[in-house]
Amino acid sequence: FERLATLPGVESMSYGLVMPFSGSKFMNSIFVEGRPPLSGEQSAFDASVVGPRYHETMGIQLVAGRGFRESDTKGAPSVIVINEALARHLFPNENALGKKLSLKTGSPGLEVIGITQDLKYHDLTEAPLPHFDLPALQRGYDSYTNIVLRTRNDPADLIGSVRAELLSMDPALPVSGI
Repeated sequence: FERLATLPGVESMSYGLVMPFSGSKFMNSIFVEGRPPLSGEQSAFDASVVGPRYHETMGIQLVAGRGFRESDTKGAPSVIVINEALARHLFPNENALGKKLSLKTGSPGLEVIGITQDLKYHDLTEAPLPHFDLPALQRGYDSYTNIVLRTRNDPADLIGSVRAELLSMDPALPVSGI
C-alpha cells in the first residue's frame, strides 16, 4: 500500500477496516484494566482496525496524545486510540491517556495513546458514539481493507493511477468502490 503514498498529488495514505458512513459496523467489547465491569454497563463499542496515519489522513483531530505510527507493530507495546465520548464514558473526571484497556477480561492491556474528537460514524443525526481504534500493524490483516488517500487535487484524477497501482501489486486483487 505504501506505493500509493508516492502517487503525484497524494499528501497522505492509510487504511482501515470500517470507514465512517460506509454502512459497515464493527463492535468490540472493551474493559478498563483492573476494574470489574459494572452490572449493566455497556461494554461493546464501535471500533475499527486502522493503519498508521489514519486519523491524520481522514482529518480526524487528535485532542490529546498521538495516532498510530509504523512502529506500533506486534513487537511493540499494545496501544489503542479512543474518542472523547469513550474517554468520558470510561474515565469520567479522569485523564484517559496512559490508562490500560483490554478487549476481554484477563487479556493484555492496551495503553491509551491518543484521544480523538467525537465524530458521527453512521448517521448525521446521531449523537457521537463511543468509539475506539486498534492499530492494524499489531492485529494482523483482515480479508479486506479500505484505503484512504488525502490529495492536493481532485481525488477523481487519481482513480486510474490508484487502480493501476493496486493491480500491479496483484492482478487478481478485487478492487471496488473507488
